[in-house]
Amino acid sequence: MHLTLNLALTALLSFCVVSFASADQGGIEFTHCLGGTPQSMKHGEGNVAHIVAMNGNIRNSAPNGMLDNTSTQCLVLNGALNAVMFAHGICEVTDLDGDRLWFEFERKNSEGTFHSVAGTGKYQAFSVEGTYAHTRFPQRSGYFQACALSKGQWRKS
Repeated sequence: MHLTLNLALTALLSFCVVSFASADQGGIEFTHCLGGTPQSMKHGEGNVAHIVAMNGNIRNSAPNGMLDNTSTQCLVLNGALNAVMFAHGICEVTDLDGDRLWFEFERKNSEGTFHSVAGTGKYQAFSVEGTYAHTRFPQRSGYFQACALSKGQWRKS
């Protein structure tokens, strides 16, 4: 009984991993956490800008799903203009094979959008786009950290 169940689960997991590689499109959901040291400029109350080089990682909601267990390097301009939070930036995602995917993202307050710009290796023929919700953490002085829950679609070009 246990052997049959283990074989069935192994077959199902194998199918899930293979389906990403062989499918033409699908949904994606992941959490992206990152942090870095900002260079800041403030102009009165409600107006502040930060330029931040950030590093982080991505965990897909589905183990071994697209972009799971990847590292990220991002350049971000964020802050507040007239007390409205904003962010705009580029992230490069690198997987364990060394294949990379470039994203552009933009956010107003806590909601944002992202889309892929270019890719190498297995990501060369992929496009990814979606939305994300920004989550703030208590900040340490001189350091910025955050996570974002992202949902979207990917497809082979």
